[in-house]
Amino acid sequence: MAVAICKYLKSSVLVVVLAILSGSMPVPAQATGSFGDWGDDHVGKSTPDYVTGDECLFCHREKVGNVWGKNLHNRSMRNVLGVSPTFKALLEAAGVSEIASESTYILGRRDELRFLKPNGKYGQFSIHSTRLTAKEGGGFEKVNAGAAHWDEDAFANSCIGCHTTSIDLEYKSFEAPSLDCMVCHGDVPQGHQNEPAQALFAKKARNSVLVEMSICGQCHLRGGKSKSSGLPYPNSFVGGDNLFKDLEVDFSEERIAGMNIADRHVYRNVKDVIVSGLNEMVCTTCHDVHGESSRRHRVLKRIERDSYCMICHSDKSDYTKVYSYEVHNDVCDY
Repeated sequence: MAVAICKYLKSSVLVVVLAILSGSMPVPAQATGSFGDWGDDHVGKSTPDYVTGDECLFCHREKVGNVWGKNLHNRSMRNVLGVSPTFKALLEAAGVSEIASESTYILGRRDELRFLKPNGKYGQFSIHSTRLTAKEGGGFEKVNAGAAHWDEDAFANSCIGCHTTSIDLEYKSFEAPSLDCMVCHGDVPQGHQNEPAQALFAKKARNSVLVEMSICGQCHLRGGKSKSSGLPYPNSFVGGDNLFKDLEVDFSEERIAGMNIADRHVYRNVKDVIVSGLNEMVCTTCHDVHGESSRRHRVLKRIERDSYCMICHSDKSDYTKVYSYEVHNDVCDY
Protein backbone atom coordinates (compact mmCIF):
# COMPACT_ATOMS: atom_id res chain seq x y z
CA MET A 1 0.00 0.00 0.00
CA ALA A 2 2.82 2.39 0.94
CA VAL A 3 4.57 1.73 -2.39
CA ALA A 4 1.33 2.39 -4.28
CA ILE A 5 0.78 5.68 -2.48
CA CYS A 6 4.37 6.79 -3.21
CA LYS A 7 3.91 6.03 -6.90
CA TYR A 8 0.61 7.95 -6.89
CA LEU A 9 2.19 10.95 -5.20
CA LYS A 10 5.14 11.03 -7.62
CA SER A 11 2.87 10.90 -10.65
CA SER A 12 0.53 13.48 -9.12
CA VAL A 13 3.39 15.90 -8.51
CA LEU A 14 4.51 15.57 -12.15
CA VAL A 15 0.97 16.17 -13.43
CA VAL A 16 0.52 19.19 -11.17
CA VAL A 17 3.84 20.75 -12.19
CA LEU A 18 3.11 20.30 -15.90
CA ALA A 19 -0.39 21.74 -15.45
CA ILE A 20 0.94 24.79 -13.63
CA LEU A 21 3.58 25.44 -16.29
CA SER A 22 0.91 25.27 -18.96
CA GLY A 23 -1.32 27.65 -17.00
CA SER A 24 -4.24 25.20 -17.04
CA MET A 25 -4.91 24.87 -13.33
CA PRO A 26 -4.83 26.88 -10.09
CA VAL A 27 -1.42 27.32 -8.51
CA PRO A 28 -1.01 25.20 -5.37
CA ALA A 29 -0.11 27.16 -2.27
CA GLN A 30 1.21 25.96 1.05
CA ALA A 31 -1.82 26.18 3.28
CA THR A 32 -0.71 24.54 6.49
CA GLY A 33 -0.57 26.52 9.70
CA SER A 34 -2.72 29.64 10.08
CA PHE A 35 -4.90 30.00 7.01
CA GLY A 36 -5.50 33.66 7.78
CA ASP A 37 -1.88 34.68 7.21
CA TRP A 38 -1.81 35.10 3.44
CA GLY A 39 -3.21 37.89 1.29
CA ASP A 40 -5.31 40.90 2.26
CA ASP A 41 -8.95 41.92 2.71
CA HIS A 42 -11.20 44.96 2.31
CA VAL A 43 -12.55 45.21 5.86
CA GLY A 44 -12.91 48.90 6.69
CA LYS A 45 -11.90 49.89 3.16
CA SER A 46 -13.93 51.10 0.23
CA THR A 47 -14.87 48.40 -2.24
CA PRO A 48 -14.02 48.75 -5.94
CA ASP A 49 -16.38 50.57 -8.27
CA TYR A 50 -19.07 48.21 -9.47
CA VAL A 51 -18.82 47.42 -13.18
CA THR A 52 -22.00 45.72 -14.35
CA GLY A 53 -22.02 42.33 -15.97
CA ASP A 54 -23.67 43.89 -19.01
CA GLU A 55 -20.33 45.50 -19.85
CA CYS A 56 -18.62 42.12 -19.52
CA LEU A 57 -21.16 40.45 -21.79
CA PHE A 58 -20.37 42.85 -24.62
CA CYS A 59 -17.23 40.77 -25.24
CA HIS A 60 -18.30 37.53 -23.56
CA ARG A 61 -21.73 37.39 -25.16
CA GLU A 62 -21.22 34.19 -27.14
CA LYS A 63 -19.74 31.76 -24.60
CA VAL A 64 -21.24 33.25 -21.45
CA GLY A 65 -24.13 35.43 -22.54
CA ASN A 66 -26.13 32.57 -24.03
CA VAL A 67 -26.17 30.63 -20.73
CA TRP A 68 -25.89 33.31 -18.04
CA GLY A 69 -29.57 34.24 -18.05
CA LYS A 70 -30.49 30.81 -16.68
CA ASN A 71 -27.48 30.37 -14.41
CA LEU A 72 -28.37 29.86 -10.75
CA HIS A 73 -25.77 32.39 -9.60
CA ASN A 74 -27.52 34.97 -11.77
CA ARG A 75 -30.89 33.77 -10.48
CA SER A 76 -30.16 33.84 -6.76
CA MET A 77 -32.88 36.51 -6.86
CA ARG A 78 -35.52 36.24 -9.59
CA ASN A 79 -37.56 39.12 -10.91
CA VAL A 80 -41.26 38.38 -10.42
CA LEU A 81 -42.00 39.68 -13.92
CA GLY A 82 -39.83 36.94 -15.38
CA VAL A 83 -41.53 33.90 -13.85
CA SER A 84 -43.44 31.52 -16.08
CA PRO A 85 -47.24 31.12 -16.18
CA THR A 86 -46.79 27.65 -14.67
CA PHE A 87 -44.89 29.10 -11.74
CA LYS A 88 -47.52 31.81 -11.27
CA ALA A 89 -50.14 29.07 -11.12
CA LEU A 90 -48.16 27.37 -8.35
CA LEU A 91 -48.07 30.63 -6.40
CA GLU A 92 -51.81 31.04 -6.83
CA ALA A 93 -52.44 27.46 -5.71
CA ALA A 94 -50.37 28.11 -2.58
CA GLY A 95 -52.48 31.15 -1.76
CA VAL A 96 -49.78 33.81 -2.07
CA SER A 97 -50.89 35.68 -5.20
CA GLU A 98 -51.48 38.88 -3.25
CA ILE A 99 -48.03 38.78 -1.65
CA ALA A 100 -46.45 37.98 -5.01
CA SER A 101 -48.21 40.94 -6.61
CA GLU A 102 -46.60 43.26 -4.04
CA SER A 103 -43.17 41.72 -4.59
CA THR A 104 -40.51 42.52 -7.15
CA TYR A 105 -38.17 39.57 -6.51
CA ILE A 106 -38.40 35.97 -5.36
CA LEU A 107 -35.68 34.38 -3.25
CA GLY A 108 -35.10 30.63 -3.50
CA ARG A 109 -35.81 27.94 -6.04
CA ARG A 110 -36.88 24.39 -5.17
CA ASP A 111 -36.93 23.85 -1.42
CA GLU A 112 -38.19 27.18 -0.18
CA LEU A 113 -39.32 30.53 -1.58
CA ARG A 114 -39.43 33.99 -0.01
CA PHE A 115 -40.73 37.30 -1.36
CA LEU A 116 -38.86 40.61 -1.60
CA LYS A 117 -39.63 44.24 -2.40
CA PRO A 118 -37.75 47.57 -2.13
CA ASN A 119 -38.32 49.23 1.23
CA GLY A 120 -37.73 52.83 0.14
CA LYS A 121 -34.07 52.97 1.14
CA TYR A 122 -31.40 52.85 -1.57
CA GLY A 123 -30.20 49.31 -2.22
CA GLN A 124 -32.35 47.73 0.48
CA PHE A 125 -35.19 45.23 0.31
CA SER A 126 -37.79 44.00 2.77
CA ILE A 127 -38.54 40.28 2.99
CA HIS A 128 -42.01 38.90 3.73
CA SER A 129 -42.41 36.60 6.71
CA THR A 130 -44.50 34.15 4.68
CA ARG A 131 -42.52 31.32 3.13
CA LEU A 132 -43.36 28.63 0.62
CA THR A 133 -42.02 25.17 1.39
CA ALA A 134 -41.87 22.48 -1.29
CA LYS A 135 -44.46 19.73 -0.90
CA GLU A 136 -43.76 16.11 -1.62
CA GLY A 137 -45.25 15.35 -5.01
CA GLY A 138 -44.99 18.93 -6.27
CA GLY A 139 -46.21 22.41 -5.50
CA PHE A 140 -45.67 24.55 -2.42
CA GLU A 141 -47.18 24.90 1.02
CA LYS A 142 -47.61 28.32 2.64
CA VAL A 143 -46.00 28.64 6.06
CA ASN A 144 -46.47 31.62 8.36
CA ALA A 145 -44.41 32.24 11.47
CA GLY A 146 -46.66 34.53 13.47
CA ALA A 147 -48.49 37.47 11.94
CA ALA A 148 -47.69 38.00 8.26
CA HIS A 149 -45.57 41.12 7.74
CA TRP A 150 -42.78 42.73 5.72
CA ASP A 151 -39.45 42.71 7.62
CA GLU A 152 -37.11 45.61 6.72
CA ASP A 153 -33.98 44.20 8.41
CA ALA A 154 -33.85 40.43 7.93
CA PHE A 155 -32.72 40.42 4.29
CA ALA A 156 -29.87 42.86 4.97
CA ASN A 157 -28.75 41.07 8.13
CA SER A 158 -28.79 37.55 6.75
CA CYS A 159 -29.11 37.32 2.98
CA ILE A 160 -27.44 40.08 0.97
CA GLY A 161 -23.95 38.61 1.37
CA CYS A 162 -24.79 35.74 -0.97
CA HIS A 163 -27.72 37.01 -3.00
CA THR A 164 -26.54 40.45 -4.15
CA THR A 165 -23.49 42.20 -5.61
CA SER A 166 -21.27 45.02 -4.31
CA ILE A 167 -22.41 45.47 -0.71
CA ASP A 168 -21.92 48.63 1.33
CA LEU A 169 -21.97 47.31 4.88
CA GLU A 170 -22.23 50.78 6.42
CA TYR A 171 -25.74 51.08 4.99
CA LYS A 172 -26.33 47.34 4.43
CA SER A 173 -27.15 48.17 0.84
CA PHE A 174 -26.18 46.62 -2.48
CA GLU A 175 -25.64 47.72 -6.07
CA ALA A 176 -27.29 44.84 -7.94
CA PRO A 177 -29.57 41.89 -7.18
CA SER A 178 -28.17 38.38 -7.67
CA LEU A 179 -24.51 37.57 -8.24
CA ASP A 180 -22.79 39.48 -11.02
CA CYS A 181 -19.43 38.84 -12.68
CA MET A 182 -17.26 40.66 -10.11
CA VAL A 183 -18.42 38.36 -7.28
CA CYS A 184 -16.24 35.57 -8.68
CA HIS A 185 -13.89 37.31 -11.13
CA GLY A 186 -12.90 40.12 -8.77
CA ASP A 187 -12.01 43.70 -9.59
CA VAL A 188 -11.04 43.24 -13.23
CA PRO A 189 -9.09 46.21 -14.68
CA GLN A 190 -10.45 48.08 -17.67
CA GLY A 191 -8.48 47.09 -20.73
CA HIS A 192 -7.89 43.55 -19.50
CA GLN A 193 -8.69 42.28 -22.99
CA ASN A 194 -4.99 42.80 -23.67
CA GLU A 195 -4.11 40.71 -20.61
CA PRO A 196 -7.00 38.31 -19.92
CA ALA A 197 -5.19 36.63 -17.03
CA GLN A 198 -5.98 39.70 -14.90
CA ALA A 199 -9.49 38.27 -14.43
CA LEU A 200 -9.70 35.61 -11.75
CA PHE A 201 -10.73 32.22 -13.18
CA ALA A 202 -9.76 33.27 -16.70
CA LYS A 203 -8.33 30.38 -18.71
CA LYS A 204 -4.85 31.90 -18.59
CA ALA A 205 -5.06 33.01 -14.96
CA ARG A 206 -2.90 31.18 -12.45
CA ASN A 207 -5.15 31.44 -9.42
CA SER A 208 -3.93 30.28 -6.05
CA VAL A 209 -6.10 27.47 -4.70
CA LEU A 210 -6.49 29.61 -1.59
CA VAL A 211 -8.03 32.37 -3.70
CA GLU A 212 -10.44 29.88 -5.27
CA MET A 213 -11.47 28.48 -1.89
CA SER A 214 -12.06 32.03 -0.64
CA ILE A 215 -14.20 33.04 -3.62
CA CYS A 216 -16.42 29.96 -3.50
CA GLY A 217 -16.40 29.85 0.29
CA GLN A 218 -17.75 33.39 0.68
CA CYS A 219 -21.21 31.91 0.07
CA HIS A 220 -20.90 28.14 0.17
CA LEU A 221 -19.36 27.95 3.66
CA ARG A 222 -22.77 28.50 5.18
CA GLY A 223 -22.50 28.98 8.92
CA GLY A 224 -19.43 31.23 8.93
CA LYS A 225 -19.54 34.57 10.73
CA SER A 226 -17.75 37.87 10.10
CA LYS A 227 -15.31 38.71 12.89
CA SER A 228 -15.73 42.43 12.26
CA SER A 229 -19.51 42.71 11.86
CA GLY A 230 -20.91 39.56 13.46
CA LEU A 231 -23.06 38.99 10.36
CA PRO A 232 -23.25 35.59 8.61
CA TYR A 233 -21.36 36.80 5.54
CA PRO A 234 -17.92 38.40 5.04
CA ASN A 235 -17.35 42.13 5.39
CA SER A 236 -16.57 43.83 2.05
CA PHE A 237 -15.09 40.69 0.46
CA VAL A 238 -13.66 41.14 -3.05
CA GLY A 239 -12.49 38.25 -5.20
CA GLY A 240 -8.75 37.76 -4.60
CA ASP A 241 -9.02 38.59 -0.88
CA ASN A 242 -8.24 36.16 1.90
CA LEU A 243 -11.74 35.30 3.08
CA PHE A 244 -10.50 33.91 6.37
CA LYS A 245 -9.02 37.15 7.62
CA ASP A 246 -12.60 38.15 8.41
CA LEU A 247 -14.87 35.10 8.11
CA GLU A 248 -14.67 32.80 11.11
CA VAL A 249 -15.52 29.22 10.19
CA ASP A 250 -15.79 26.17 12.46
CA PHE A 251 -13.85 23.40 10.71
CA SER A 252 -13.97 21.00 13.65
CA GLU A 253 -14.56 17.35 12.76
CA GLU A 254 -17.57 17.28 15.07
CA ARG A 255 -19.12 20.21 13.24
CA ILE A 256 -18.46 18.75 9.78
CA ALA A 257 -19.76 15.28 10.73
CA GLY A 258 -23.10 16.77 11.79
CA MET A 259 -23.80 18.49 8.46
CA ASN A 260 -25.95 17.31 5.59
CA ILE A 261 -23.78 15.86 2.85
CA ALA A 262 -24.14 18.90 0.56
CA ASP A 263 -22.63 21.27 3.13
CA ARG A 264 -20.24 18.60 4.45
CA HIS A 265 -18.51 18.05 1.11
CA VAL A 266 -17.89 21.81 0.83
CA TYR A 267 -16.48 22.13 4.35
CA ARG A 268 -14.35 18.99 3.94
CA ASN A 269 -12.87 20.16 0.65
CA VAL A 270 -12.11 23.69 1.87
CA LYS A 271 -10.56 22.37 5.09
CA ASP A 272 -8.41 19.89 3.16
CA VAL A 273 -7.08 22.68 0.94
CA ILE A 274 -6.60 25.61 3.30
CA VAL A 275 -5.67 23.74 6.48
CA SER A 276 -4.03 20.52 5.29
CA GLY A 277 -2.57 21.74 2.00
CA LEU A 278 -4.17 18.95 -0.06
CA ASN A 279 -4.44 20.72 -3.40
CA GLU A 280 -5.31 18.00 -5.90
CA MET A 281 -9.03 18.76 -5.75
CA VAL A 282 -10.71 22.18 -5.66
CA CYS A 283 -14.22 23.39 -6.47
CA THR A 284 -13.64 23.81 -10.20
CA THR A 285 -12.17 20.32 -10.44
CA CYS A 286 -15.77 19.15 -10.48
CA HIS A 287 -17.94 22.20 -11.07
CA ASP A 288 -18.24 24.13 -14.33
CA VAL A 289 -19.84 27.35 -13.10
CA HIS A 290 -20.80 28.98 -16.40
CA GLY A 291 -21.92 25.69 -17.90
CA GLU A 292 -23.67 24.88 -14.63
CA SER A 293 -22.55 21.29 -14.86
CA SER A 294 -20.83 18.79 -12.60
CA ARG A 295 -19.99 16.51 -15.53
CA ARG A 296 -16.30 16.86 -14.71
CA HIS A 297 -16.71 14.99 -11.46
CA ARG A 298 -18.24 12.01 -13.24
CA VAL A 299 -15.09 11.50 -15.29
CA LEU A 300 -12.58 11.98 -12.47
CA LYS A 301 -9.88 9.39 -12.02
CA ARG A 302 -9.90 7.65 -8.65
CA ILE A 303 -7.88 9.50 -6.05
CA GLU A 304 -6.28 8.15 -2.91
CA ARG A 305 -8.66 10.24 -0.81
CA ASP A 306 -11.72 8.32 -1.93
CA SER A 307 -13.10 8.90 1.57
CA TYR A 308 -13.98 12.33 0.16
CA CYS A 309 -16.07 10.69 -2.55
CA MET A 310 -17.82 8.56 0.06
CA ILE A 311 -19.33 11.66 1.67
CA CYS A 312 -22.01 11.43 -1.02
CA HIS A 313 -21.50 8.02 -2.67
CA SER A 314 -22.64 5.07 -0.57
CA ASP A 315 -20.95 2.18 -2.42
CA LYS A 316 -17.31 2.08 -3.56
CA SER A 317 -18.12 -0.64 -6.07
CA ASP A 318 -21.04 1.28 -7.60
CA TYR A 319 -20.66 5.04 -7.73
CA THR A 320 -24.18 5.49 -9.08
CA LYS A 321 -25.47 4.90 -5.55
CA VAL A 322 -25.65 8.04 -3.43
CA TYR A 323 -27.06 8.89 -0.03
CA SER A 324 -30.41 10.63 0.13
CA TYR A 325 -30.48 13.78 2.23
CA GLU A 326 -32.40 16.92 3.08
CA VAL A 327 -30.89 20.39 3.16
CA HIS A 328 -31.64 22.59 6.15
CA ASN A 329 -29.63 25.62 7.15
CA ASP A 330 -29.98 27.96 10.10
CA VAL A 331 -28.43 30.91 8.24
CA CYS A 332 -30.94 30.60 5.42
CA ASP A 333 -33.75 29.93 7.88
CA TYR A 334 -35.13 26.73 6.40
